[in-house]
Amino acid sequence: MLLKEKINLKYYLGLTIINFFLFIPQWHNDANHFYIYLAILASTIINHYFLFAGLRLLLQESIEVSYKKIKIFIFFVGKTAFLVTSFYVASRLLPKDVIYAVLLYIFQLIILVISIKKSVIQK
Repeated sequence: MLLKEKINLKYYLGLTIINFFLFIPQWHNDANHFYIYLAILASTIINHYFLFAGLRLLLQESIEVSYKKIKIFIFFVGKTAFLVTSFYVASRLLPKDVIYAVLLYIFQLIILVISIKKSVIQK
């Protein structure tokens, strides 16, 4: 199954845009803040993609087991390393506003849960 078959992309993208623009007051009229929050949002979306790709591999039965374990390990280590790196960079560039980056990530996780199609849950 493709990602668009599992997630309602209209909800996901629409709520993502709303989530991103809710943090406008935290940008302090500074273009750098805008780009940093945009990078955090992009890393969150890439993290979600890695999550879905890893779970898809985990649930597939047609792949050889040893190859499957290595690939799943690579996906989840890459996902975690990518997320930790993005929060580390955010903490260095926005030391006073890192809580907003964490909130952006948490709200994006809630948006992901809301966007999962009901037919996927019922299977």
